[in-house]
Amino acid sequence: MISIEQFAFRYCATLANIIITNCVSLENIGVAAFHLCTSLERIDFDTCVNLSVISPGAFEECYSLRSIILPYPYEWYITDDESSIYGELLDMSDPEQNAELLTETYNNYYFKRNA
Repeated sequence: MISIEQFAFRYCATLANIIITNCVSLENIGVAAFHLCTSLERIDFDTCVNLSVISPGAFEECYSLRSIILPYPYEWYITDDESSIYGELLDMSDPEQNAELLTETYNNYYFKRNA
């Protein structure tokens, strides 16, 4: 499994935009991977077709984050249990809504999908 490790970009206050291309091997975004990236505005994971886990706090306190583009299909489950795949089902097709869900509403949950 290829992942963005926990705390990988934590405190990168000048990081503004991330566009990842040809990332078919990315499966996991670790705990607090982008925590306190206060200038981060946009992330594009559209080509990360095998992305299946976004860990809690991955985008915590990313106050400028307005858009997170996730790969199709857009059905993600949220759960507070690392070992569970199923929880509340969410439609993650709206990049602006995704940013709100991942930074505020469900910040302390795992987001999972069957890639």
